Formats: sequence, structure tokens, C-alpha cells
Amino acid sequence: MKINKLVRFTRLVMLIILVFGIVNSSFAQVGLSEEQKKKYEKNKLSVEVTGMAMGSYSAGMVSATSWRKWHAYKGFTPISEEEFFRKTGYEEEARQAASFRKKGNMLFWGGLTACTLGVILALIPGEDEDGYTEYPLLGYGAIIGVAGLVPMVMSIGYRTTNWAPYSSVEGIADDYNKQLLVQIKKEF
Repeated sequence: MKINKLVRFTRLVMLIILVFGIVNSSFAQVGLSEEQKKKYEKNKLSVEVTGMAMGSYSAGMVSATSWRKWHAYKGFTPISEEEFFRKTGYEEEARQAASFRKKGNMLFWGGLTACTLGVILALIPGEDEDGYTEYPLLGYGAIIGVAGLVPMVMSIGYRTTNWAPYSSVEGIADDYNKQLLVQIKKEF
């Protein structure tokens, strides 16, 4: 019973956010010429949440949303999280987003390097005193290779999510778009 109420509440909140976004966007463009509307649409910032999921278990519905998976756009062009913060004047946040992404890449490439090194070590042949081929570093190579998997798995979180939550960037995009609208109205 509690799950059904939670699902209904979640749906209601999502509907309100959707309607508010549509209404807010349409009010923002009232009084603009066609040329001004085109310029606004080409330069506005928008943020799209990705990673929403719905499922069911037993008798109830369960929904989940990851608010750290979003994509930013300038007009119709995708931009990085770092670029989003730079365009909106948040330099420190842009550096932190870049550092977050860099850490994920370093974990991935470091782990891949360790895995590769482990495989190479494991496959170095040698000969025993009877002339038979053996692999004396097989154990060490296996340990290093498996240990390299740990940072690679850790990097998934850094490489597939954003540094900042959606709730923060949504307001930043709205403020930027309001300023853009004022600027466009002044230019024409």
C-alpha cells in the first residue's frame, strides 16, 4: 500500500515538473520576434535527466531515478558538464567537474595498464632445469591483473555520472536562460 502511494506521489511530482517546465519555457518567449526566438533556441542551455528507471516487484511498482546522470545542451548541441559550468560563469565548479571526470579516466587507464601488465607477466615463459617451458611469474601476473580490475570497476561511477546533481544545474540553466532572454531583447 505504501509503495502505491509513493509511486503516485512520484508520478505527480514528475508531471508537475514537466508542466512547469513547458509553461515556464513558453512564457519566456512571449513577445519575441521569430528571429529572436531562433537566437534564443540556438543559445539556451537545457539539461536532460537520463537514467530513469521503472520496474515492478511483487504487487507494487518501484521507480528509481539517478539525479547524477544528466546531459547538458547549448541549443541543439551537447556540451560537457565542465563546459556547462564555464558558460554559466561557475569556474570553480567547472574545475571540480573536470577533476571528477579526470579521476575516472585515470582509474580506468591505470586499471587497464595493471591488467595488461599482469597478463604480460603471466605469459612470460621460462625453462625449468629439465628444459620444459614454465611460467614462473604466472601467479604474480594473475594477482596484478586481477588487482587492476578494481580501479577499472571503480571508474564506472566516475565515467557514467556527473559530478553535480541535476537539482543544482537545473536552477543554473534557468538563471542563464533568463539572462540570455534579457540580452536578446536588448540586442534587437
